[in-house]
Amino acid sequence: MVQPVHAGKGVQRGAAGVALALGLYTGLLLLLAGLFVSGRAGEGRMLPCVWLCATIAGFAGTSFACRGSDHRELTALVCALAFWAAVQLIGFLSTDGYDPMQALRLVPPIGIGAVGTCLKPGERKPRRKRHRGKSGRK
Repeated sequence: MVQPVHAGKGVQRGAAGVALALGLYTGLLLLLAGLFVSGRAGEGRMLPCVWLCATIAGFAGTSFACRGSDHRELTALVCALAFWAAVQLIGFLSTDGYDPMQALRLVPPIGIGAVGTCLKPGERKPRRKRHRGKSGRK
């Protein structure tokens, strides 16, 4: 029998996953900016490094949101979409213009992070012990 799911718990996990992903993404971008300013990384490596940061942050956020969830695929998709929307909103508010092509560049890395979460082996739940009746004894 399927038991109803309390939506508040899933929303809290999703919001925590998005917050973790945004924090990690911001931290990784700050470290990346330090590498570029110091001259240790060239200009040509900027976009792949940003994609790597987005993939790592998307994977960490969706993994955190999906832990212990029965609906892993749906939770990972919603968390990845919310993370992408939050990144786009921050980018829109911090710049003077909105470029739709720039917005679509982060979809594949965040999607790869969400797919990685879905492919990760799930947590094993303990098996329930069966209680035998009197007829089951020998």
